[in-house]
Amino acid sequence: MIRLYCQYNHTGFKKFHFDGLAEEPIGRENEVNLANTHAFPDDANTFVQFDDAKMLYRSLPDGQLFLGIREIPSNKTDSDGRRTACAALFVGEEQDRKTLDNLALDISNDIGSFEQFFADLFYIRQGLRVHGDKLMEYIRQHESVASVEGTSHPVLMSIQKKRSGIFLFVPFSSKFGSDRDVTNKVCSNFGINKADLKDVVISQLELSRVQNRLHLAWAQPTNVSPLITQDDAHDSGKVETDEAEKSIRMETGNPHATAVDAVAAATPATTSATKQEDTQMQIDKVKREKETQIQKLQNELQLKGEKLSEKEAENDNLKTLLKKYKKVIYGLAALCAAFSITLIVIGACSGGK
Repeated sequence: MIRLYCQYNHTGFKKFHFDGLAEEPIGRENEVNLANTHAFPDDANTFVQFDDAKMLYRSLPDGQLFLGIREIPSNKTDSDGRRTACAALFVGEEQDRKTLDNLALDISNDIGSFEQFFADLFYIRQGLRVHGDKLMEYIRQHESVASVEGTSHPVLMSIQKKRSGIFLFVPFSSKFGSDRDVTNKVCSNFGINKADLKDVVISQLELSRVQNRLHLAWAQPTNVSPLITQDDAHDSGKVETDEAEKSIRMETGNPHATAVDAVAAATPATTSATKQEDTQMQIDKVKREKETQIQKLQNELQLKGEKLSEKEAENDNLKTLLKKYKKVIYGLAALCAAFSITLIVIGACSGGK
């Protein structure tokens, strides 16, 4: 069964486990930390600790499967009114492989819809709560076998073909793969061998270009979540793309211009705003990373404090026992002295007779 976790800004950025229940409260008892990991794999912690990947789907060394999506804008805002980020974390076993494959494909195909769906699961009512039952239903709708058609992108086509290792990796940095230092740093942070990334890496730019462009062939289409893109949505998108290409060709006089060129032509107008957003995102990432590190240190100190208290209690017990032993020893010494005096007296009396 797939286990549900999240990273959420609730008195600091923390990982939480939840069971998939309706209006489920999330509090200190749900927190994933050193004292209680809630079975969250240690090998999956790097995805949360390092701001290097938007999305990661992989098998772990112990055979478990992990799917993570981060930098999801939550409905919670900071003091400046900006939406704080959260992360969706799924952990499963080998028997969950088909479901996780389907989740990875569907989320990749329409990541914006999934992010809004996930953000809307959380709300405040006498503390933080989550509509865990809605997420469980969403997962159940992905249990049927799915296949990808109508796309030429090899990364998404290969998700269901690899048996182990990295199935899908969406790095944040546009320099990943082209800049050796950036690539080595990210691989080192995640403990990934670069050879394992062959045919599984898709940039955020590439991912944005395939949004709503996949045909997901489901065994039970009547049970599919409305977040899944249907053929009619694909056809509609194709019409819009064709119209955009006609328009850009007329404007540029280039008969070979594409919809990608249309996007590129419109980009300069928003470059300044985009740069500001990117800068703010980097600041937010650094802030979250520092808060995560601080929380980790606090957990470690708390655990060490508990162990120290246990040792102090043991020392107190030893001191108490030592005092008791000293009293017994003193008593025995006194008894021995008295016995010796008795023997001397008896010997003296015997000698007198």
